[in-house]
Amino acid sequence: MNLKQYQCQAPKINVPFFLRLGLLFIICTTFISCAQKWDPDLQFSNNIKTILVEKEIADWQIEQRAIENLKLLDLRLRQELRIGTSTIDFLNLVGQTGTTLASQLQNEVLWESRSYLWHQIVSHNFGVGSPEYDKCSKSKNYLEVTFSRERVASLQFF
Repeated sequence: MNLKQYQCQAPKINVPFFLRLGLLFIICTTFISCAQKWDPDLQFSNNIKTILVEKEIADWQIEQRAIENLKLLDLRLRQELRIGTSTIDFLNLVGQTGTTLASQLQNEVLWESRSYLWHQIVSHNFGVGSPEYDKCSKSKNYLEVTFSRERVASLQFF
């Protein structure tokens, strides 16, 4: 048997097209990446830009969450506070930092009228250092209430 007959009888190796294409891609990218020099200043600059973009996105998300939390707090207060609500439940919702407008002792029961600013209620629910407190209005009159030591007698939202 001569060499030509032997070559014709040898099995052909079929390499699928996608493997050939992948191998070609790997070879090309290896040569291209080896041709470029690494620039640490450029990499540092790109890393800083990436970090700044991620921080802006995170800050925006925090701001949006704070706005949503303020809306939910307002909705909750308007749903849960009613005439007849117990004083303890009322104070748990809005806190004790309201401004006392008037107080009177009548039949051994202390009656109080208080005014609450929006930021006082927000600080009670979220804290002074919260994003919600930063976003809320500091001068908005929110609520006036008259209550005894047991129940809310009158309630007015602004």
